[in-house]
Parts: sequence; structure tokens; C-alpha cells
Amino acid sequence: LRAGDAKKAVTLGKQAIEGMKRHIPGATQVLASAYYNVACACALTGDKDGALDHLAEAILENEDYAVSAADDADFASIKDDPAFKALLEQSR
Repeated sequence: LRAGDAKKAVTLGKQAIEGMKRHIPGATQVLASAYYNVACACALTGDKDGALDHLAEAILENEDYAVSAADDADFASIKDDPAFKALLEQSR
């Protein structure tokens, strides 16, 4: 994402998540991917809490996202945050 697109991605991603939860029951992998992408966009815009909340949801749906997040440059702004480290550690 380009910097200017990240805020828009957060908004659109959150709308997509709500729509999926209402209209596509059982779409676990798609929902996990949406949560993960919104977490990335939140991290890129400096929204640490949003990034952590959405990443936690992604990991609940698919624990593989904890492994992905550990090496994802999108989370560079929070990679040293104790809450981020704890979230990744909990899923291992």
C-alpha cells in the first residue's frame, strides 16, 4: 500500500469484514485474510491498537498469521511493542 491509500484501506477493509460476517457465514479463511490486511493497513497508518485488535482476530481465525506477522514489514512500526510480541507468542 502507498501511504495515502492505507487510511482508505482501513475503512474499506472494516466494511468488508462486517459484510462478510453478516452475509458469508463460515468464510473463515477469507475473513482471516481481511482481518490481517486491515491490521497491516492500521499499522501503516500508526493505529497500533487497531493493528493489534485486527491481527488478534486474524490469528483467532488462522494461527498461521502469527508467523506471517513476525516477518511482515507492514508491522515494522509495532514489531518491538510488547503487546505485539505477546500476541505472536500466545499463538505459538
